[in-house]
Amino acid sequence: MYEIGADEVVPEEYEISIEIFARLLERYLVPRDQIEKFIDEVRADGYKMLRSYSGEETDAEEICTSLPGVQMITLKVENESYIAGKTIAETQLRNKYGVTLLAIQRKEKVIPNPDASTILIANDLCIVLGSAEDTLKVRQLFKSDYILKP
Repeated sequence: MYEIGADEVVPEEYEISIEIFARLLERYLVPRDQIEKFIDEVRADGYKMLRSYSGEETDAEEICTSLPGVQMITLKVENESYIAGKTIAETQLRNKYGVTLLAIQRKEKVIPNPDASTILIANDLCIVLGSAEDTLKVRQLFKSDYILKP
């Protein structure tokens, strides 16, 4: 393709990867507009996010694989949930529930390593690290129908 004048060639595997990922997101009930936004971002970025990287960085899956018993999950702060409107310190995620909040995605902004005074708001996506047992317990705090038991 380059020989006949193409500036950039995108192997069909990239498009197949996008389609597979889009179907997976649909299966997990991700809203269609978010899926389409992701697809647009991948294509606009020249497929860079699907290309291999230098190997110097470690991805999340590798971290969890190398640390047995550790799980990294993403939880959405629901409207009216127990933690909505509270600071990270007030939620006691680490002290009481044994999990660490690694990052927050708030709309287009990412807050890496948020400090204890960061207030969690509805629709924040929180990346949480902990044992499978602890992450299972903490999930309830993010749901709007959870009632904290004394």
